Amino acid sequence: MAADNFLEVRQEDLTPRADEVAQKLAELLDLSPSEAANVASYLRSQRVEQTGNAEKTEEIYLEDLDWPEDLKRACRELCESAAAEFDYRLSRP
Repeated sequence: MAADNFLEVRQEDLTPRADEVAQKLAELLDLSPSEAANVASYLRSQRVEQTGNAEKTEEIYLEDLDWPEDLKRACRELCESAAAEFDYRLSRP
């Protein structure tokens, strides 16, 4: 797939960076300025593919979860390197 055929956006960037994301989508999809503004407005007011509200934008890390420590450890062992390849963190920096 050609690099200009898709746009990867971190879910946690949708609300706090709505204007930037909408502009990138507008360039990719050839949207008009008013369409891009509507996309930005939607991203600021709705949480796409996530339960909760638009005000809750902080990242959640493993240490925030009420999981048993052995499950957190297993998650780190299985997922941490793959997450890092895509610039995600499982634990606080």
